Amino acid sequence: MSWAQDTKFRFQVFALIAMFGCPGFLIWMAAQTKRQIASSNWPSVEGEIQDITAKSWWSEDSKTTKYYGRAIYSYTVQDHEYTSDLTDLGPGTKRADPNTALADVARYQPGMKLPVYYDPNDPSVGILEKGIPPIHLGLLIGLSVGTIVSVIVSFFTIRGWIKGKKHAEINAE
Repeated sequence: MSWAQDTKFRFQVFALIAMFGCPGFLIWMAAQTKRQIASSNWPSVEGEIQDITAKSWWSEDSKTTKYYGRAIYSYTVQDHEYTSDLTDLGPGTKRADPNTALADVARYQPGMKLPVYYDPNDPSVGILEKGIPPIHLGLLIGLSVGTIVSVIVSFFTIRGWIKGKKHAEINAE
């Protein structure tokens, strides 16, 4: 098999895998995305930033500690006070050092008053930024495009394999 044929075959196999992988991830993300979209209509109350911090997170895969910035804030719903550190409903960006993580939440300062959007079904879930986080939106767009492209490439790949097999059978007779 030549280099070009080998590369073409690898691309075709990748497209076939992506044809199932991309929609699989979209389905896996569906519940979270639905909740993020619903958060656009959540009610809000005034909250106050208490502190900003860099929380640590241990990665078993790379055996390293990562950090993500958090703004800790309090808010009151129906005479019940809550404290949260969720900025949005996304996964959070993990950083290599605590200072970079703190820079992610530097726009929030202790004592700052701002709207807190809360889940009307569970007021203990409060966020500062409603809707789909930009990084999550980019991932959704990428997976959607990947699904469309991989389905098209896979269609032509399978069609070509079938035609090639039929052509080989005709030549063998």
